[in-house]
Amino acid sequence: MRSMAAAMTEIDKFGKAAGDQPLPVDSARKVVVLAKTIPGIFPPGSELEELPSKFDAPTTTWDDFERFLDAQKKLVVETSKLFAVVNGGDKEAIARQMTVTRQACAACHEKFRN
Repeated sequence: MRSMAAAMTEIDKFGKAAGDQPLPVDSARKVVVLAKTIPGIFPPGSELEELPSKFDAPTTTWDDFERFLDAQKKLVVETSKLFAVVNGGDKEAIARQMTVTRQACAACHEKFRN
């Protein structure tokens, strides 16, 4: 998920930069694509104890996989909204949606990471 964090950072930089900057559309697209691929990265039953410091996902994540998928679906919705506002170029709207998108990221991390 470092790729997602890096893409979010690029969007943040745009929002904070003065003057005209190229829209970070590629970064916004990457965030949406990565959000959609999360179930493939963490398939049911995968034991991330084999990669203890890489993801820090507890094995209990798979006890309620539907809840995991619900959180992922909410993230896809919010990243899609982020993509739309980035395309619009309104820095205030981008900042607001970045906050909401980060909240969706954090909600999943709180439930499914150690």
